[in-house]
This record gives sequence, structure tokens and C-alpha cells, in this order.
Amino acid sequence: MKIILLDKIQKLGEIGDIVEVNSGYARNFLIPQKKAAFASKKNITEELKQRLEVKILVVQSVKLLSLLPRKVRYMVQLEQEKFLKRFLIMIYK
Repeated sequence: MKIILLDKIQKLGEIGDIVEVNSGYARNFLIPQKKAAFASKKNITEELKQRLEVKILVVQSVKLLSLLPRKVRYMVQLEQEKFLKRFLIMIYK
């Protein structure tokens, strides 16, 4: 019987993996304890949608993190310019 793992199970797979197990193991242990779900077309498409959403979030996060250093550098540069202006005004007064 094919199932989708909803929890990490040793020697079987990770969350979201589609695996083949004995039907008794699936019906009597994994599915009642909410560690797995039947690998129906609906469940498989839901799992694929969730994986896609996670990948999109990861890509967006990486893009945001790559922009952060530039913004931080720009902010530091602005603070340095403000300090320099104040310093020059103080000297030339």
C-alpha cells in the first residue's frame, strides 16, 4: 500500500515521502497515529502543493537575505555621511 508520511519514521522516510508499506502496518499503526495518509491523488496533489509553497518561501527568503547586506551598507553609509557633515560643521564654526 502506498502512503504519504506525515512524520519522520526511522528506516522508512522523511515527512512528505511517498512509500510502499504493508497494508496492515499502514492501517493498524501509521494511519491511526496520524503518521501517514493514504497516497490518493488528492493527498498527493496537496503534498506537492505544500512542497511548492515551501520552496517558494525559501526562494523569497533567500532573495530578501541577499538584499539585506546592501541595505545595511547603505544605512551605514548614510550614518557616516551624517557624522561627517556634523563633524565638518563643528570644525568650521
